[in-house]
Amino acid sequence: MKTGTGLVVLNYNDSETVTKFISKIRDYSSIDRIVIVDNCSTDGSFERLKLLTDEKTDVIKTKKNRGYASGNNEGVQFLADNYDPEFIVISNPDVFFTEQALSAMIELLQTTPDAGLVTCRMNCLSSIRLPVAWKLPRYRDCLLQDSLIIKKLFGDRTEYRDSELTGSVSRAEVLPGSFFACRLDTFKSVGGFDSRTFLYYEENILAYRLKKAGKTNYLLNDYSYDHYHSVSIDKNIRSVQKRLEIAFESRKYYCRKYLKAGRPKLILLGVFHYIGVFNYSIYNLLKGLLGNL
Repeated sequence: MKTGTGLVVLNYNDSETVTKFISKIRDYSSIDRIVIVDNCSTDGSFERLKLLTDEKTDVIKTKKNRGYASGNNEGVQFLADNYDPEFIVISNPDVFFTEQALSAMIELLQTTPDAGLVTCRMNCLSSIRLPVAWKLPRYRDCLLQDSLIIKKLFGDRTEYRDSELTGSVSRAEVLPGSFFACRLDTFKSVGGFDSRTFLYYEENILAYRLKKAGKTNYLLNDYSYDHYHSVSIDKNIRSVQKRLEIAFESRKYYCRKYLKAGRPKLILLGVFHYIGVFNYSIYNLLKGLLGNL
């Protein structure tokens, strides 16, 4: 019989953030095993992180950096092969959560047979506003993903209204990938993250797979965690243009593979993407000019 909880945290060239994160959560009794996955760092992170190895913590290294999804999948597989926990936790290193919050998440998984992913409310401490949960994007939503001005004028249809996320527990279609818990068997049964995405859209694809499998994702509204958004990403991918391009490739894959978008729709998706990037550049230019007045 499976028992215990294993946590996976992924690192790429940011051992300092990972070390601080581990120091905060390694004594939580609700976490039985911690696996740090170094995703082929180029700055000596793996050697520094190996010093964190102890009776509770393993540090492994991927053979190749295939991105966020693949790296976390390797961590989950390592847990499954070596410890076979009942529950897994996927966490970014740039977050902080209390043991009480994690215990509440595990308790909901224990008592809710149809639960897919469970998390609590994100308290985003960066300048970027991030949703605590959102609706699965349809093709039209993907078209407008980069259309910053359109979304500011007319809103984003994937966003939940406050009235839709009330009470102690809310059902939500997509939860952030920065911190969540799941049954190991559930994660494995849907194939985990889709490793054919390098970065971004992993949450949408995992939510799509879980929904198709009849699972429901849950948000605990009475608990929260802090998220210093994109600390590692900003360090390693400094170009906003580059991040938008990586996100577009993942979005195009999601539309082709899961929404069954054909060639005409994929071409239109590309057109909207480049218009959106142009609008984003104009928006930032105007914002900078107005800020200097």
